[in-house]
Amino acid sequence: VIDTAVGQLRTGSVVLRPMLAWLTLAFVATLADGLNGLAQDYSSRRLEDDLNLELNSMILTHAAKLDVSFFENPASQDILFRAKQNAAMSLSRFVGGSLNAGSNLIQIVSLLAIVVAIEPLILIVIVVAAVPYMRFQWSLTQNRYGLERSRATKRRWTQYFVSSLTDSGSVPEAKILDLAPMMIKKFRALMSEFRDQDRRLLLRSTRAATIFSGFATTAIYALFARVALRVLRGSSTMGDLAIFGAAAARLRLTVEVEITSVANLLEQMLNISNLQELLSAKPQIVSAAGATSLHHYRGEIALEGVSFSYSSSSEPALRDVSLTVRAGETLAIVGENGSGKTTLVKLMVRFYDPTVGCVRIDGQDLKSIDPRDL
Repeated sequence: VIDTAVGQLRTGSVVLRPMLAWLTLAFVATLADGLNGLAQDYSSRRLEDDLNLELNSMILTHAAKLDVSFFENPASQDILFRAKQNAAMSLSRFVGGSLNAGSNLIQIVSLLAIVVAIEPLILIVIVVAAVPYMRFQWSLTQNRYGLERSRATKRRWTQYFVSSLTDSGSVPEAKILDLAPMMIKKFRALMSEFRDQDRRLLLRSTRAATIFSGFATTAIYALFARVALRVLRGSSTMGDLAIFGAAAARLRLTVEVEITSVANLLEQMLNISNLQELLSAKPQIVSAAGATSLHHYRGEIALEGVSFSYSSSSEPALRDVSLTVRAGETLAIVGENGSGKTTLVKLMVRFYDPTVGCVRIDGQDLKSIDPRDL
């Protein structure tokens, strides 16, 4: 458009027709860009809603198949916590981020084609600036993910403190025992730790972005001056100068956005792996080969030399317990907190298998009975 206008000024022509095709092309491209943004926003919102429904249904369906022991294991609770942290949003962002990265890549290639034709040295500048910055962002993303992954237990604690002081079922106990000061102190300590860690990562990211932006901008404007000098000498046109200035500035910004987008894609992939980790968990209490059905039963329960230890405890919850509860008999089991009463019942319904000994119903080992019938 600029070169056509300059040419017409030199000839004294005032006809718009020679630049009409370029103006029309610019109008169509700009309109398409605006409509594309609206379509992308609509599609991403629809995608996130659909993924939220499907992925959370998938989590619930899979969780329903897992053993009680999975949910009582602290390590498994961390897996479950990480998987539930916006799995749908991570997958939606991955899809949207992939499209954005592809779009930015097209922009980078087209902008490079324009500016390299005018000043080839800009290709060296972009490579020298972008490659180290990309490696840094990749490393920073992995560090950020690893840090957040290690926080799962502490994140669960912060949620526990909040629920204990705000949920109606927990507030009376917290008030009677005056737990608020202690819980608030612990909550603030954990959140302050998270804040300080995030601040250090943010500082590193800002420092690297500043170096990249400063170097790239300085180098691009030095090349801009070279193009301006060629225009003054008559070896380049005013259009070359105008398009190089606009395209080179846009190129620097697009390269920076592309690097950030690719790093975000890696982060979303790592977040999606949290969901895969949960879905790969398998139940341990399953039907053994040749398991029998239990259609007719009297209800006699017998424990024979039963001992049991939780994986997270070094001390056994039960040690060499033998007893029989006959059909129709009522038996009360009493004891202090932690003496194994609940564990005893969990073994009777086969939420766990004994470490030593066996549990029988009507003379049959629970392991030989289909868990659904039990």
